[in-house]
Amino acid sequence: MTWPVVERSGRVSAGPYAAHSWSLLDDLQSAASWLLWTHRMASPFGALPGSAFAAHAESVGVSLSTFVISRAESGSGPGWAGAIPGYEVALGLAPATLLAPLRGAARLQPDLPESATLLEQARLPDDPSVVDECYDTYLASGQLPGYRWIQLAQLLTKTDSTHLPRELLRQWIFRLVDEFMRSVNYAYYCRMEAASMFASHPATAPLLLDAVTALATAPGASGTRDAWGLLGDITDHATISSIVDRLPVCEDDQFAGFCFALWQHSHLGLLPRHLNTALADILVDRTATWTLSSMEPIAVLASALPVRHRDRVLAAIDAVHPMARMSGGRERRRIDAELQVYLDVAAAASWPGHPDSVLREMLRVVLSAASPGVQFHTASLLQVSPYATALTDAALHLIDLPHTPAETFQLATYLVSRLASSDNTDAVDALVHRPEPDLARIGLMACAHLRHDIGDEQLRAAASDPAKASMAVYYAGMSQHPLLHSPAFSGPSADWWRIRSGGCWD
Repeated sequence: MTWPVVERSGRVSAGPYAAHSWSLLDDLQSAASWLLWTHRMASPFGALPGSAFAAHAESVGVSLSTFVISRAESGSGPGWAGAIPGYEVALGLAPATLLAPLRGAARLQPDLPESATLLEQARLPDDPSVVDECYDTYLASGQLPGYRWIQLAQLLTKTDSTHLPRELLRQWIFRLVDEFMRSVNYAYYCRMEAASMFASHPATAPLLLDAVTALATAPGASGTRDAWGLLGDITDHATISSIVDRLPVCEDDQFAGFCFALWQHSHLGLLPRHLNTALADILVDRTATWTLSSMEPIAVLASALPVRHRDRVLAAIDAVHPMARMSGGRERRRIDAELQVYLDVAAAASWPGHPDSVLREMLRVVLSAASPGVQFHTASLLQVSPYATALTDAALHLIDLPHTPAETFQLATYLVSRLASSDNTDAVDALVHRPEPDLARIGLMACAHLRHDIGDEQLRAAASDPAKASMAVYYAGMSQHPLLHSPAFSGPSADWWRIRSGGCWD
């Protein structure tokens, strides 16, 4: 089904424009404007002039004049960031649906002007009652909605002191991180943003560090890589120093998590000279206790250090095992053909004949995959766009083509796992029945995210197949399927899920 805007005649807003070689971090304003524009065009208001949308916004208590709408959707002029919460209300989206993933992308390079604008101006309304709600929910062992976690973090990080008992705040942050590790899509973006706000505040950063360290090292824990990633948003020098102090005695998994967080700190210039020297010494020492799993994080972190320290660490890795060094990104390859597949399917399902330059460049960023962080956050923005279902259809088409190149196939499965919506349910359910283990695993993951019941027989079959068993545990844990408590599921991961309440979607 195409978008309502197709029925419009006369002058219609064309949305923002992105030139070739567009970069998400250099043009977050266009990305935000594109989300506002596409959501309006895909809504019933796409068939109506901007004045009708402005009148509707006013009727629901949101001030969006036609002038503000034009500026917000064109990617030009001020006021675009502050318009995001109002658009969410006017379009009937859950609070922070767009705001949370946009703010997450801004944290990759928070010192850039557009990132700073998003982080300063794109905020939910303050609501002091959220403290009482969080307390009541915590006592009842309930689950706070994602946007309320953001409002809580906004409130508690506005000043130098949180004005809450430290032990109570510690328990709340532990609850937040635990839920984050089990969250999907909207719930995930909201909790990630709330946790990032706590990470960037000096009073709560140590509490977040303790929560991540404890929860991500629990036997069988799910979502550990995501949890470690939260530490990259810590900006307090004392807390960063305490991470460096923990490195020499870490187990490999914990060491890897700390290294990827410290990469972000180094990338943002948050490591003083003495810490760069200390890190290089620690990394060189680590190569003496060589394991393959520990070399990748060493090489990744070394790549962000000043040149003289970087070269010293990489030389130490090469002395032990040259093949263990990270090659540093994907080789450049031609992506025009697969890019056109995504664009053609997206256009046919939305606004045929209307080229979308921002969609084109966002897909180019994801398919080029030069930076994992930029790829992840760009895919997040595609997931909250009205194109998600169509892009999943395109990815499934590429998966089914004969002789699909390996990297095209890999990225297509990545997009299915990230973008699949309820309208793709039948197609992802079919993946579960495929004989190829990698496709069956993607199907199980997507079905778990969509809360789709694959049936007891199929789940038992997946649990008994070593190539699918780990994802079967994930599916059973997220859905809290009764079979999770049967002999079909055993081991640390199943044990971890049994004492939790399943996935978080709200």
